[in-house]
Amino acid sequence: MLHKILIKNVNIIDGLGNDPFQGSVLI
Repeated sequence: MLHKILIKNVNIIDGLGNDPFQGSVLI
Protein backbone atom coordinates (compact mmCIF):
# COMPACT_ATOMS: atom_id res chain seq x y z
CA MET A 1 0.00 0.00 0.00
CA LEU A 2 2.79 2.42 0.92
CA HIS A 3 4.54 1.64 -2.36
CA LYS A 4 1.35 2.44 -4.25
CA ILE A 5 1.15 5.80 -2.47
CA LEU A 6 4.79 6.51 -3.41
CA ILE A 7 3.99 5.78 -7.06
CA LYS A 8 0.99 8.13 -6.84
CA ASN A 9 3.29 10.84 -5.43
CA VAL A 10 5.67 10.25 -8.34
CA ASN A 11 2.82 10.98 -10.75
CA ILE A 12 2.03 14.24 -8.95
CA ILE A 13 5.72 15.23 -8.91
CA ASP A 14 6.00 14.35 -12.61
CA GLY A 15 3.14 16.76 -13.34
CA LEU A 16 5.03 19.50 -11.49
CA GLY A 17 8.16 18.70 -13.49
CA ASN A 18 10.56 17.54 -10.75
CA ASP A 19 12.71 15.00 -12.60
CA PRO A 20 15.28 14.54 -9.78
CA PHE A 21 12.57 13.71 -7.26
CA GLN A 22 10.74 11.44 -9.68
CA GLY A 23 13.90 9.46 -10.45
CA SER A 24 14.74 9.17 -6.76
CA VAL A 25 11.27 7.88 -5.87
CA LEU A 26 11.19 5.50 -8.85
CA ILE A 27 14.49 3.95 -7.78
